[in-house]
Amino acid sequence: SLLAFISEAAISAPLMLLQLLTSLILIVFTLIYSPQLFQQYVKLFVAESEQSRIKAFALQAQKVLSRYVLTVSLINTCLAIVFVIFLYTMNFQDALIIGVIGGLLNFMPFVGPLLALTLMGLGSFVQWGFDINFFIVVSGVLLISTIESQFVTPLVLAKRMRINPFIIVLWLLLAGWLWGLVGVIIAVPILVCIKLLLEQSESTKRWVAFLAT
Repeated sequence: SLLAFISEAAISAPLMLLQLLTSLILIVFTLIYSPQLFQQYVKLFVAESEQSRIKAFALQAQKVLSRYVLTVSLINTCLAIVFVIFLYTMNFQDALIIGVIGGLLNFMPFVGPLLALTLMGLGSFVQWGFDINFFIVVSGVLLISTIESQFVTPLVLAKRMRINPFIIVLWLLLAGWLWGLVGVIIAVPILVCIKLLLEQSESTKRWVAFLAT
């Protein structure tokens, strides 16, 4: 079945699993130790007159980034639910796990939806061949992904979090080349942080407008 195929693919990709495990460990250590480390850095290396401004910026960046991650997570969760319901109505094999994977892949802009479409198209072909059901599934997944990417996400995300798609694609390629799959997943949150950092200076606000073009 398609589930067995996915399991074998995961087993044959130990490097990908190692990257994900390493990322989880880094996230845990970051959440535990980074606040104390940041406070110590500000105390030792930042002028006293600038400390309040730096702390305010860090708090603002944390709020905006948290809002971004929460918003994207909610959108992708709803997308996964829609995928699962749609695939169940089509009597698609392993509809639950494939729908959930489709939602998780959407955390990777542009690349994720394409992978989800390929995965569901491949599953449809394995199950039905070039039958009418195959074309219905592919068309339905494409329609759902288009509505999410072109209407729902731009409407829900705040304007300050929006970045030009071409810049996102270039950044995804760079992050993927540097850090592999993990780099692709964390690329956009990092880019949002960079945009927030550029907003703090008058001399770099032109770059903010450029990124959001």
